[in-house]
Amino acid sequence: MVIVDQLRAGPKRYTQLEGSCSGISPRTLSTRLHEMAAAGLVTRQQYAESPPRVDYELTDLGRELIPAVEALRIFGGQLLEAEKAAGTSTA
Repeated sequence: MVIVDQLRAGPKRYTQLEGSCSGISPRTLSTRLHEMAAAGLVTRQQYAESPPRVDYELTDLGRELIPAVEALRIFGGQLLEAEKAAGTSTA
């Protein structure tokens, strides 16, 4: 979900994703991106440069996940607010 959220605005380089996906190790990020590419959710564009540059972008199928990710974001925010309110009222 974090990767889909980061790519929703458009293509990003691996290093940009690595910096913006806090809490995900570089190895896990790389593995997930390869899995998502294999599943047809992202495209992986590699450029023959030094140092190598790789861009990732959501495919049409990957963009279909954006409403679900947004709904989960809203739900999570509401849940945090409810927990915060419950914690405040009992203190």
